[in-house]
Amino acid sequence: MKLLLIDDEPHVIEALRLLESWGKWGFDQILEANSIQRARELALQELPDLVITDILLPDGTGVDLIHTLNELPVVPQIIAVSGHSDFCYVRPALSAGCIDYLLKPIDPVDLHKAVSKAMDALQLQRQQKASCEKMTQLSKMYREKLVCDLLLQRNTVDALNKLNQSLPAGSSAQCRVLLFDTGCLRTGGDAFPADLLARLSANCSDNDFIFCQDSTFPGQCIVIYLGGEKAFAALLKRLLQQLSAQRLPFCVGCSEVLLFPSQLPIGYQHARDALLHSPAIPEQSALTVWSVQMDAPQEPVTLADTRRQLLSACLTGDESQMQAALTRWLAPLYDTPLTIGTCRQVSHAWQKILSDWIKTYRERYPGRFSMQPPKMLHFADYLDSQGCATLMPAVQAMSVQAMDLAHSIRSSRPDRDMIYQIEDYLQLNYSQPFNQAECAARFFINKDYMCRKFKTVFHMNMVNYLHTLRIDHAKTMLRATDWKVSRIAHEVGYPDEKYFSKQFKILEGMTPMEYRNSF
Repeated sequence: MKLLLIDDEPHVIEALRLLESWGKWGFDQILEANSIQRARELALQELPDLVITDILLPDGTGVDLIHTLNELPVVPQIIAVSGHSDFCYVRPALSAGCIDYLLKPIDPVDLHKAVSKAMDALQLQRQQKASCEKMTQLSKMYREKLVCDLLLQRNTVDALNKLNQSLPAGSSAQCRVLLFDTGCLRTGGDAFPADLLARLSANCSDNDFIFCQDSTFPGQCIVIYLGGEKAFAALLKRLLQQLSAQRLPFCVGCSEVLLFPSQLPIGYQHARDALLHSPAIPEQSALTVWSVQMDAPQEPVTLADTRRQLLSACLTGDESQMQAALTRWLAPLYDTPLTIGTCRQVSHAWQKILSDWIKTYRERYPGRFSMQPPKMLHFADYLDSQGCATLMPAVQAMSVQAMDLAHSIRSSRPDRDMIYQIEDYLQLNYSQPFNQAECAARFFINKDYMCRKFKTVFHMNMVNYLHTLRIDHAKTMLRATDWKVSRIAHEVGYPDEKYFSKQFKILEGMTPMEYRNSF
């Protein structure tokens, strides 16, 4: 704390220094002035907590000074000092805001009492200030809670009513919803960096901005901008300058100008759509602001369902085949702009494929296959040398994950004979035309040896195994669908319906329609 002593007589200031243990009160800085002018300069510059001033000074009265001190951002406690001859000034001083007064010569006991009184007042002042700040903070937090409730569709009616009540009667406000995402090419990402949030807040006033976060997306920060449009471009420029030094790339999805608070949910969805449709190839700066017109939504990319082909390539253990299968799977994306949303879609689809495979083999080899799904693929981890998101590094990463899975599958089989890989191949490709010679060539094995070994392990030849597999799938379709028999025959690999019906009766003792009607 700071103490300011004001008197034109040096011995009075010296006495004030010596008569009280100022350090015990918490004062670590004692300032001195011998005039009103110097006292004003020090007060404005240093903002003292306690002022002890003489009433009469060469260039004016202490009463004039007190009025100046009362205009400081933080008003200090003031003790007046006077001689008997100028006691008439005491009453005006007290009226102006002095907490106490002392007569010269200064009595140590009186000084101690006056200082104690001033310190009590300072403590009360601080408590009131803290309480006020707490109430302001609580109010701010409550407003943010209401906005989050409305954005995330929680207690929307109550939140909307209370936010409307916070606006002046008969007025309306416009806003933009901005969604800051530090994950960008990540599907989840870490929590939004606190230092980044501090940088954003430093550029914003509480009147124009509301900050909130959705717990389901920890890497994102929602910012509601309530200021004018003229200031908006300048704000983004300042943010760009402040955040360009960050090594972590991030994007900002921005909504159109909307009504506050009624259209906040629309704005939030619009900002999310804008973020997902922003290019996965970053600009030169670290900050990319992307906006999508509300009346022109973009269609999501539809990925071809080629899970069987992918797993078949995986089971061969040939990395080049795996990469080729992945390239075919992602072929629709090579001719379209790669967006953040597309990257996330690919990551989720690939994760589901791996999870489904792992689940299948856990069921097939209980207690032997224990592989856990690998971590989510993030395009941000596989950027090219220019820092851009491209498919090829991601394809290579997927191929590595698939090869790891293939190795785990082979290691978990009752024996590591190639014949189990062939069984898996038949399970996946039962609906495709089958040729024993081509199958043997695919797995680099002699055809005659393959046929003998398969019959030894599964107690039937490969053709009969394939018929059984196809008919089992057909039975499921007959029970679960109302498809025509001809369609089911084609789905399980029989172009000829009559041949399908013949094989079905051989294995089941009844026709496909008789089987369906039995349920």
